[in-house]
Amino acid sequence: MKSKNVIKNFLYNSLYQLLIIITPIITTPYISRVIGAEGIGTYTSTLGVAQLFSIIGMIGIMNYGSRSIAYVRDNNNKLTKTFWNIWLIQLIFSSISLLIYFLIFVGYSPLGFREIFIIQSPIVIGAIFDISWLYVGLEDFKKTVSRNILVKIVGILCIFIFVKSYDDLYKYIAINSISTFLGILTLWMFIRQYIRKIDFSSFKISEHLKGAFLLLVPQLAVHFYTGLDRTIIGGLSNLTEVGFYDQSQKISRIALSLVTSLSTVLMPRIANMFANNDTEKIDDYLYKSLNFTVLISSLLMAGIAGVTNDFVPVFFGTEFNIISPYMIITSLIVVFIPIGGVFANQYALPTGKNKEYIMPLVLAAIINILINFTLVPKLGALGGVIAIVLTELITMCIRIILIIRYINVRKILSDIYIYIIVGIASSSLTILLGKLFSPSILAILIESIFCIVIYSILIYIFSKFLENI
Repeated sequence: MKSKNVIKNFLYNSLYQLLIIITPIITTPYISRVIGAEGIGTYTSTLGVAQLFSIIGMIGIMNYGSRSIAYVRDNNNKLTKTFWNIWLIQLIFSSISLLIYFLIFVGYSPLGFREIFIIQSPIVIGAIFDISWLYVGLEDFKKTVSRNILVKIVGILCIFIFVKSYDDLYKYIAINSISTFLGILTLWMFIRQYIRKIDFSSFKISEHLKGAFLLLVPQLAVHFYTGLDRTIIGGLSNLTEVGFYDQSQKISRIALSLVTSLSTVLMPRIANMFANNDTEKIDDYLYKSLNFTVLISSLLMAGIAGVTNDFVPVFFGTEFNIISPYMIITSLIVVFIPIGGVFANQYALPTGKNKEYIMPLVLAAIINILINFTLVPKLGALGGVIAIVLTELITMCIRIILIIRYINVRKILSDIYIYIIVGIASSSLTILLGKLFSPSILAILIESIFCIVIYSILIYIFSKFLENI
């Protein structure tokens, strides 16, 4: 039954990620042509700032809260007390973060950007009300799926109805920020199924502050090289290069959101096992999870790299042809991030090994900033692409090294090299096939099917060969 629940939650979370994915897949070709690279650069660089203050306001509660809820979910009294204590911390710090955001970026930004920061403010306000961590800890992923269906559909329709040119950039930003905020608010519709009324006498927030602050550090570190990197690149080059950099990662990030669904699902399950001293099955979970993760991520990496040369002009428009090699390089993160994520999000985080979870991310932020400052002034968006790929590779290696003494890493990693080799071979053959076609939807479809077939055949051959050794 537990295995069935994991599969069900994985499917629910995958569907949730698909809902998030649907918006950029449908709107990106349109938006790339309507507001262009500079408009996208303006949007993403200001979004990075708003997201930073949202993360500060949450002070690590997204991970700490879901883990804490997983520990006590079998006891309703403890569950209610834990939820309100954690949310009170979130309310206090998110309000302070919102105030600072308005004082600095709304109060002192130049005209033009001041209005944009105001329009982005629902992202920061949303941090006050975001209780998705409750449903993650409860393993109730159905709620997080259902919350966004209508909101996403309305958001997509609004983009096509109201955004017609670069002059509608403000409208585009407003649609995205407000739809995100409304999606967050819908989570409160379901809370009474699990949580009783507030008991003011039960507030003891001090016991949660340290744990939350510890997990704020890695979230800030991650945001420095996956959110603020666009702001940094904009400062070191220009907004057009930010647009190229952002779009070069778009498809890989979409693929990642699918692959990392399993980490989100297994984190509370392993946390609950750890709390109940049921540690025997953890290695088995990690082995199966890593093999499944790398099997899928290597195929996605191969597909992205294989079809890129035809995909870019069709999907993004000819203005973005320059990013084709950038996308091929960036596709590597679809493998690097999930491998590291298994050891970090499925083991270090749920078992409370904070040092092993935090250290790689802090080092990653430092490494990324140093590489960006070295390469971006000379190479622009390409420098940012190289920086993010190297950062994720180093982070993955550090995460594995730090966990070696706790689990049988050699056994867990034993089979994944097959998928990576096959992925590289499949992408190379698909790129060669693509030289026979001109960019078109039909060419992309043929190349995608070819890549999947070649990948499947090679995996089958390798598996049979290893069985006979």
